Amino acid sequence: MTTGVKELAIKALGLIGDARPTQLYLESIPIRPLRVYAMEALAKIKDVEVLRPHKELFDRLRGDRDGLVAYNAGLIADKLDALAGAALHAQEGTDRHE
Repeated sequence: MTTGVKELAIKALGLIGDARPTQLYLESIPIRPLRVYAMEALAKIKDVEVLRPHKELFDRLRGDRDGLVAYNAGLIADKLDALAGAALHAQEGTDRHE
């Protein structure tokens, strides 16, 4: 698959917000012409929990020199942090009621 075709595929799949092509997006991050589209697609995934195993990557990419990559990495990392905080808060509430 050429870069142009991958670019179109990533753009189209990213609009859906489906987590199934996550591996394709992750593999596209190192490819300069695809990295922004891959990060935008990752940021649109509705089931953010599937990205938790890659949290360290998103934390590193927050400092990327490409502003759109850094911005989208920050969005993803913040969503994961918020979900972790909400889960911890819910767990604490459950512990108090027992």
